[in-house]
Amino acid sequence: MAELVALAKTKPGTLSYATVGNGSPGHLAGELMKLRTGIQMTHIPYRGGGPAVTDVLGGQVPLLWVSIPAAAAHVKAGKLKALAVSTLKRSAAFPDVPTMQEAGVADFEVDSWYAMFVPSKTPKAVTEKLNRLLNDIVQEPEIKAKLLEQGSEGVGGTPAALAQTVDSELGKWARLARDASIKVE
Repeated sequence: MAELVALAKTKPGTLSYATVGNGSPGHLAGELMKLRTGIQMTHIPYRGGGPAVTDVLGGQVPLLWVSIPAAAAHVKAGKLKALAVSTLKRSAAFPDVPTMQEAGVADFEVDSWYAMFVPSKTPKAVTEKLNRLLNDIVQEPEIKAKLLEQGSEGVGGTPAALAQTVDSELGKWARLARDASIKVE
């Protein structure tokens, strides 16, 4: 990562990075990297991970921000090199790949996550039951193994914790969109 940042600083604006599209986690990661390191790169949005990975493998674009499942097979085959993960902790799927912070980019976290939402008028007892069931499901060994195969981990939590996460994420990404001049297209 340090070599990449140094290269980008010696050749401002000449590097580009591929993502699965505008506003995607990869796009946000690329923009956050630019802000945190002071480098300039051009975002190349694709319509999905497959075409983005294909063009990086083919040499049309030098860098890629994409989910682990989209790149895992190519990394394992030695066709792509994983420089860092964007999460605060290393990925269980690639424990030898450092985090961006470990690679020298301070205050960096971009994490894709999924959550189940229900209408706000759903009775509390129903919400609590669904929450318990989902928390149990993501801890089942077979489910944990399937998620890990895809580079993911089941976390679970409470509705209150999810509400806090949503509020925090909305504020964080609104600030980045403003600071990086990201516009809806």
